[in-house]
Amino acid sequence: MFLRNKQAMTAEKISANRRNGRHWHGPSTPEGRDRIHAALLKESVKGPSPYERAAEIAPTHPHAMLMRRLQDSYLREVRRVANLLLKLKCYERKMGTELERKRR
Repeated sequence: MFLRNKQAMTAEKISANRRNGRHWHGPSTPEGRDRIHAALLKESVKGPSPYERAAEIAPTHPHAMLMRRLQDSYLREVRRVANLLLKLKCYERKMGTELERKRR
């Protein structure tokens, strides 16, 4: 455990703490909490709007299919490179342990 010198609070820090404490920290009454909870529950049960669903289903960009294929190919390339790097790392670790055995 580290021990620090505890510095006295300056008047500037105290006023900054008070200013920050005035910000809204959520509903403070039980009725306010219930109202927020009901609104969140209603939104989560209702799901996305029809416009959001349409945006997910039918892409609007004329080259959307080409862009999707490019993203998929980039993802495959990244996976290949990551797998190769992992194999190299394992190979280096294996060769390092074999060199240690030969030295002994």
